[in-house]
This record gives sequence, C-alpha cells and structure tokens, in this order.
Amino acid sequence: MNKTVIAILLLSLLAFSEVYAEEEENGNGRHLTGNEPSYFIHAFDDESHEEFYISIKNPLFTKSLVWMDQYFSGKKTIYFAYNGKFDFFLNSRISAPVISRGQNPGLFFENAYDDRDVFSLKSIRVGWYHESNGQHIETQETFLTTQNAEDFVSRGWDYLGLDFKLSNNRENAFDLYLRGRVFCDCQGFGLIEGKEDKIFWKTVTEQPDVRDFNGLSTIFNYAYADYIRVFSVFRFGTSRLEALENMSYKIGATLGSYFDIPLTVFYFNGYGKEIASYHEKGEYWGIGLELW
Repeated sequence: MNKTVIAILLLSLLAFSEVYAEEEENGNGRHLTGNEPSYFIHAFDDESHEEFYISIKNPLFTKSLVWMDQYFSGKKTIYFAYNGKFDFFLNSRISAPVISRGQNPGLFFENAYDDRDVFSLKSIRVGWYHESNGQHIETQETFLTTQNAEDFVSRGWDYLGLDFKLSNNRENAFDLYLRGRVFCDCQGFGLIEGKEDKIFWKTVTEQPDVRDFNGLSTIFNYAYADYIRVFSVFRFGTSRLEALENMSYKIGATLGSYFDIPLTVFYFNGYGKEIASYHEKGEYWGIGLELW
C-alpha cells in the first residue's frame, strides 16, 4: 500500500512540475508554486531509505496590499507555505513504512524587489511558522516499549522567521540567503504553551535546546545558465555565543535541463538531520531527482 501511494504521489508531482513549467512559459502560471527546492532521493545513511522533500507556497493577498506602495517599493504578498519531509524505507524495513520527519507550515509576508543588473537585495520575508514531526511518543515508558522508537519521538515548536535574499540577477546567477529564526516557547501557531524539545527517555547532565543547534543560516546558490546549480547551506545555533560552534552544513549540485533530468546530489554533516534528534551529530549523502 505504501509503495503504491508513494508512486502515485511522485508521478503526480512530476506531472505538476511539467504543467507548471509549461504554463509559466505561456505567462499563465498557477498560484501554487515551489518554495524551496523539492526532491526525491536515495539516502546513503546508516539505514538505506528514500527521502522525499516537498516545499510549496500559495499567495493569499497581493492586490489588497497595494496601499503599502506609498511606504515600500517592490511587490508585496502574503503567502501560505508548507515544507514536508518524509523517509520511505522501501527495502530496509518490513512493509516499507513512510515516516514523517518534518511538517513545517507557515504564513509569511514577502516584499520582492524588481530585477536589477547588479548584486542587490531581491526580497525580504518575515513570517510565523510551526515545525513538528507529527509523531506521538512523549514518555519514557512508551519509548522503551516501541520498536524504532527514535523515529516516533514527538517534537514541536513555533518560530519567527526573517529571510533576506540577495542576487545578481544575471544568466549565471549567484544568490545569497540570510535566514534567522527566533524560537518561541509555544507551538500550534501560538495556541499551545511550551515547545517539545526535551530529552525525556534518558538521563542527561544538561537538557539541550533546539536553539543550541539552529537559529542562523546562510545559503549560497550559483546557477550556470540552466545546466548546473551548486549550493551550500551553513547553519548555527544562537542560544548563546558558544552555540555558534554547533555548525551544520549541506553541500551539493543539481544538473538541470542539459540532460532533461533534474539530477541532484548532496552531502550533509552536522546536527538536525531529523528534528527528533536535533541534538545528535551525524552525516549522510543522497542522490536523486530535484522536482522543482
């Protein structure tokens, strides 16, 4: 059943990306668009699996924000965004389960500036997001009696996000993203008090905090025409000055339309490979398809 669902979902997403690309060429793009690069890859990790990441956004208000033109230049839009990450254990576990690793909806305001010939500020985003993994284990008793228990440890928190994008807007484009997160001791878009980031299944000398390993990111993209995109992500903790030493990074490249197959490959090293174990350091690499 899981294999059938994943196959249908993947084919639907590929079909959507083809339709969307065609409509964009005709100047009649859909409202629903890609947000961050989405992919379906085979992950070379401690346990072999497929990894699926989808990131989309949809505008909610554009015309109703024109009154802001007298104060700020650029196109102003409020978006709903969703980022989802899933692991698919196709050949490594019985019944090939699909495990939710991250559910990340949010609302953000974006001010996008007109294209310019020189390296300049392209857009500013500010928004409120919820991040969780959609799992259920919250007690030591349940953890100790569950198979593959670390896959089902419940995590959840809200954060305020602020993003800056700078770009040179040329054929060989270079983009720089600066991303900050201020984590709230709440979740569910502020409706639930407290965040779930405690280590409850074993004794620890000091409880870690998600802010020890996340809070500040820099993202670099270099695209050579439509043929290749090289990217790198560096992430740091912000809870205190020492947390800046808790660096995580991801580097990779995507081959574009030259082969008509959006092949992507990347390597990750650091903390937060899954948010359930955000405090543990690990590494893995993957190869597969970039969907958009």
